[in-house]
Amino acid sequence: MIQLENPSPLPWRTAVAGCGTIAPMHIRALAGLGRIELAGLADPDPQAAAAMADLWQKTAADLTLPPPACYRDINALLQEQQPDSVHICTPHHTHVPLAVAALAAGSHVLLEKPAGISLSDLEQLEQAEAESGRQLGLCFQNRFNLASLQAWLLIRAGLAGDLRSARGWVTWHRDAAYYQQAAWRGRWATEGGGVMINQAIHTLDLLIWLAGQPISVEGSISTHALSSRIEVEDTAECHLMLDGHIPALFYATNAFGVDAPVSLDLYGTELTIRLEADRLLLSDGQQRVLPDEETERLIREARLRLTRRELTAEEMFWLKAHDRQTAGHPMSPAVPDPAKAYWGLGHTRLIDAYYQSLWSSDADDTGRFPIGAVEGGRSLRTLLALYTSHREKRRITLGETVRQSIQRG
Repeated sequence: MIQLENPSPLPWRTAVAGCGTIAPMHIRALAGLGRIELAGLADPDPQAAAAMADLWQKTAADLTLPPPACYRDINALLQEQQPDSVHICTPHHTHVPLAVAALAAGSHVLLEKPAGISLSDLEQLEQAEAESGRQLGLCFQNRFNLASLQAWLLIRAGLAGDLRSARGWVTWHRDAAYYQQAAWRGRWATEGGGVMINQAIHTLDLLIWLAGQPISVEGSISTHALSSRIEVEDTAECHLMLDGHIPALFYATNAFGVDAPVSLDLYGTELTIRLEADRLLLSDGQQRVLPDEETERLIREARLRLTRRELTAEEMFWLKAHDRQTAGHPMSPAVPDPAKAYWGLGHTRLIDAYYQSLWSSDADDTGRFPIGAVEGGRSLRTLLALYTSHREKRRITLGETVRQSIQRG
C-alpha cells in the first residue's frame, strides 16, 4: 500500500465517536496516515475512551501533537474541538443522529455501517450529506478486498460477459455471549435487525455493487438458535430481481456452528466469478476452474481494457484502489489488516482511500469518496424491503415507501 500523508503543513484534526469493538481498527488506520491529530474521543464509558487514547499514544506516528481529549458526549467534542473529520463507530440506532450532528458542525464523516435502521433514517442522512458540502463515507470495507476489486475489473471490462445470475452465502455463528456483550444487539429498536443488517450487509453490498441494483425483493426471516434471547432474525433468505432482469439468491444465518467463509458467485456468459475468503476463483463457460496464470492474464487484460477507455470518476477511483494494492501485479497478496477475518480485511485500505479523497487537490464532485449515503444506502434499502416482504408476505418493489423495517410479533 502506498503511504498516504496529509499534504498540509498543519495536522489534520480528526475524532472518533464510539470506542467499542470496531474502534481499534480506525485508531490503527489513522495512526498510519501521518500528520493526523486525534483531537478527541467520545464514548459514554470513560474507560473505553481512555483505552482508545492509550492505543493512540502507542501507535501514532507523531507524538509531538497533543493527546486526544476524552468526552462522554459528541456534541461537546464537536463544539470544543471542531474536528476536520469524525469517525462514527457507535451502535446502529445512533448512527444517523451523530452523523447529522457532525456534518452540521462542518466535519467530514466516516460512518460505520449501516446507514441507519429505517428508510427515514437513510433519507435524513442523504439530505444532511447533500446540504453540508462535506464528504460522508460508509464503511463497506469488503469492496477494498483485492479479490473484490479484481472481480470489479473483470465485470467492468466485459470479460465476464453478460451477467445471468448471482448468489450470496453467509453462514456464521453468534452465540448468547455475543448479544450479552452489548445491550443494543438483538433488538429491533437499537440494532434494526439481525444477521442481515449487522453481518450479511457487507456481502449484500458486494452483490449489489458488482451485479446491479435490486428492483424487487421477496423473502423471509426467522430465528432458530436464540429465539428466547433476541428479537431479531438469525436467518434470512431472499430472491432478488436485479436491474436487467437478473435473478439473485441470498442466504444468511448466524445459527451455523462456525464462521464459515463467505461466498459470492457471479455467473456471466463468459466467466463464473467466485469470491471466497478474499480469494478470486474463475471458471469458464464449461465450468472449468481456471489456473492461476490464466486468471492473472485475464486480470491484466481487464485492467488494460479499462485504461484504454474514458472512465468516470467512480471507475477511476476503483481502478486506483486496485492499483494501490497491487502496484501493477494483479495477483499480489493483499496487505494484512489487524481486523478479524469475518470483518473483512479492508478497513485500513478504505480509510486510506477516504482520506485520499479528502486530501486530493480535486476533491470536488469528481474526486469524492464514492460510498456516500446514496450508494452506501442501497444495501439498507434492500434489506428493509426484505423485512417488509416477510411481514407482508409479498414481493416488494424497491420504489415502494417502506418506513419501518419490521414490528415484533
